[in-house]
Amino acid sequence: MGFEILPFIITLLPTIIFIAVLYYIIRTATGESSDKKKYTIPVKATVIDVKQRDPYEYSDKDYNSQPLYYPEVEYTYKGKLYRDMYNIGTEKPVYRMGQSIDIMLDPENPNLYRIVKKQRKTADKDKKNSD
Repeated sequence: MGFEILPFIITLLPTIIFIAVLYYIIRTATGESSDKKKYTIPVKATVIDVKQRDPYEYSDKDYNSQPLYYPEVEYTYKGKLYRDMYNIGTEKPVYRMGQSIDIMLDPENPNLYRIVKKQRKTADKDKKNSD
């Protein structure tokens, strides 16, 4: 009798895997990832510098590519000052020195944070609007 259930389970296995993969894709696409749960504390940060780096500067490959721009930010959490260069670069200078930005940080490890994307504007557009 136990062997009659085994073919049934084997038949259902592809369906179960498909549902699990579909669930993961939908969860990721809607932003319900573990990252969202990890970065829960909103904090104001200031862009103190924008570093320009060759994306392949640490690679032995010879690429002819555009540099990427990385904002260096400073923020205070629970009375302690943090300063860090963001690990995601952009092809255009999105942030400018002195700009106040919103970040979400991990309360268990305040060195870990994500920049809130909705506020991003290119530095060129901001500069034109201020002229």
